[in-house]
Amino acid sequence: MDSKKLAEIFPGLISDYLEDASSPEQVQPDPLHLAHPSWSFTTTGSILTVGALFHDSEQLRVTVGLAVDVPYDPQVSHVVNHLNNKELVYGRMFLIGNEGSGRGCILMQEIFTAVSIDEEFVPSLQNLLLVIGTMGGQASRLAPGLREQFGGRPFNPDDAFFLQTNG
Repeated sequence: MDSKKLAEIFPGLISDYLEDASSPEQVQPDPLHLAHPSWSFTTTGSILTVGALFHDSEQLRVTVGLAVDVPYDPQVSHVVNHLNNKELVYGRMFLIGNEGSGRGCILMQEIFTAVSIDEEFVPSLQNLLLVIGTMGGQASRLAPGLREQFGGRPFNPDDAFFLQTNG
């Protein structure tokens, strides 16, 4: 399907079929939402997640926030790379930050092409939900330890726009 059709069904998929997820809320008000549809919701363990559609590339980017205000340094990067390589089933984990402040955040993301998802082909919808649910579970398991080791705080609903624009 195309990204415009996916924008119509995505919130319902999350609210109706993703166990432990909160109801998706628009990240931006209309008319901005129509140009760049995105929704925030929490998954297992109250992990903030944003699903954002990019019409120009026909992509759905699902970005999960693990920790905000962690050190932006090689030690954190090494741990994130290790987890990315050895622990994650789905998604990729990365550290983004600001060299000036020395602070950053840890995110996970998976990118889906809209054409890989089809309402008529139920396994494509099941796969989408499986990947999003698994990412939420992974984040719920890993985020507390990362925050304990490096400080920082959990993402909250006010951080949804940040996840949308940095994912």
